[in-house]
Amino acid sequence: MLEQPEWRLHHRTECCIQCNSSRFSGDVKRHRLSRTGDRQLNSALHVMAITQIRHPTAGQAYYQRKRAEGKGHKEALRCLKRRLADVVYRTMIRDRDTSLIAPA
Repeated sequence: MLEQPEWRLHHRTECCIQCNSSRFSGDVKRHRLSRTGDRQLNSALHVMAITQIRHPTAGQAYYQRKRAEGKGHKEALRCLKRRLADVVYRTMIRDRDTSLIAPA
């Protein structure tokens, strides 16, 4: 079995910052992309988000709801990517916790 990498992300906000899908305070329409972070993770989240938008999924409904709220395509896409980042983070934590509990 592969060894788990050391867990550096102790909070879901850290995970979202790492993949550049974090939201800054306030209802600012602009989002300044941080040059730091995991570009491969951001790319994977982008592919996930585009796939969710193209097919009738809960992600598409969320995206359409954000567009109906008056957000533009990029802003609604960023919101969806943030939501997907939360799902990925929860999955990583659940997998880590179950691997620590499982007998060797």
